[in-house]
Amino acid sequence: MTLVSIPANPVPEDVVSGTIKTPDGAELRFARWAPPAGRKGTVCVFQGRTEQIEKYFETVRDLRDRGFAVATMDWRGQGHSSRRLRDPRKGYVRDFSDFEVDVETFVQQVVLPDCPPPHFALAHSMGGAVMLRVAHSGKRWFDRIVLSAPMIDLHGHASSFPARALVPGWIGAASCKWLTEIKVLDREFDGNFMKPGYRMPNQRIAPGGDVNPDDTHALTSLNVKSVIAIPEEGSSINGRSLRIQGAAWAGEASIARVEVSTDSGTTWRAADLGTAQARYSWRLWEYGWQAPNPGEFTILSRATDDQGRAQPRSATWNPSGYLYNAIDQVKVHVLT
Repeated sequence: MTLVSIPANPVPEDVVSGTIKTPDGAELRFARWAPPAGRKGTVCVFQGRTEQIEKYFETVRDLRDRGFAVATMDWRGQGHSSRRLRDPRKGYVRDFSDFEVDVETFVQQVVLPDCPPPHFALAHSMGGAVMLRVAHSGKRWFDRIVLSAPMIDLHGHASSFPARALVPGWIGAASCKWLTEIKVLDREFDGNFMKPGYRMPNQRIAPGGDVNPDDTHALTSLNVKSVIAIPEEGSSINGRSLRIQGAAWAGEASIARVEVSTDSGTTWRAADLGTAQARYSWRLWEYGWQAPNPGEFTILSRATDDQGRAQPRSATWNPSGYLYNAIDQVKVHVLT
């Protein structure tokens, strides 16, 4: 089955499209795009309610530019897939589980035979709700699932999907999964993820030393930290010019600056911070470096937040390694 192409929204190149049939007789339109050179796997795009393949052409192009193959389909009752009602303008399913049948048919007939692994799911709105059901049922087709505004609750209709409390700026363990109720206590919660787990000593402890559980406190906000993403540890670099890139964060505070050293910490230079900035979020940074000569170099990065906290040379020791934020470093070899 063909895709609809218009000058303002042309079909991305190298597409294969067609129709597959589910065990209960629904005909689903699908499309897949071959992987570019140096492939990274396949992203399967699952649409929202009333959407169709053509709406995601821009997303397909962006994903392929990043090295992914792409596969997608129209849900039954949407796009150019079959309808159960006489009026083709009305989308209808007997049960929401029908969409899970669509996913399994798509995976078995399109993704597994013709799309390179690893497989990732990118699902929006209703597609996100379907993928939550698929994951909850124990299906393991996808290495990772990314949900965009999943349709997990409608006004006036209780949802059976698991909820999660998000606590921005704090450690991940504070963002509780499978949330069913919230209680306000007049004392510290006595549970595994707050006590005895995820606690720090109140006093500095020598590495390997004993910790008194009663002399500890629960972890909350993240420490200031930066990491180097490019180049990778042990990289060999052709040429002297390099853009060093990374990210930094500071829990409930904001990143004030990031500095980079290319001589093992003898001297430091300010990196350029990215323009995108939001409270609790990462701050991207980069630094342009011209290597003075070929050889081995150790590149370091350290961040400072708006409260004056800076990354230390060595992190505060604790038995579980929580909140590790020592100055990041990578070693590279400049070839020419």
